Amino acid sequence: RWARASLRQLEGAEPLVSGHTRRPSATIEDWPSLPVRAVTLSLPNSRWGYPNDPPVDPTFFAEFLRDMVVELKLNFVVLMLDQGIKLEGHPEIAGPAAWPKETVLKLVQDLRAEGIEVAPLLNSLGHADWINASHPELREDGDLQTICTSHPVMKQVVGEIYGEVLRLLQPRYFHIGMDE
Repeated sequence: RWARASLRQLEGAEPLVSGHTRRPSATIEDWPSLPVRAVTLSLPNSRWGYPNDPPVDPTFFAEFLRDMVVELKLNFVVLMLDQGIKLEGHPEIAGPAAWPKETVLKLVQDLRAEGIEVAPLLNSLGHADWINASHPELREDGDLQTICTSHPVMKQVVGEIYGEVLRLLQPRYFHIGMDE
């Protein structure tokens, strides 16, 4: 797989001698030097409250993932979902440009087919405007960015959202943010 990516990079390179279209012969021996080569990316539609953002075509994002993740030989993507996915159990959290969960599942499956592990990320505690915008009762002291962990329904609401994402994507890893 990695050698195939290197070959595609060679094919796209400028010729060594101007005017020549042939490439010199080469033997490619390629494997990663690090066991984990990761990137964190947000779904391009996961911003809440920005209705003037142009919608992003999932096909465009899939091509971006192929060009940036597969071709750069990464093997792990932390994919921030937040309000970029339409969930059946909590449709109120979906942002104005959210994608159906089947679309997100297809992106994840395509990455897995390339040998790339995906860990979904749903920001928890802080950076929680994705959930607090539609659940103001969960705001810590009215702060849009912070979930009140002692609110009586917090565990239920967040647990239901986590559960639906886990059942859909069946990841080995799940990221809850917590960079606070």
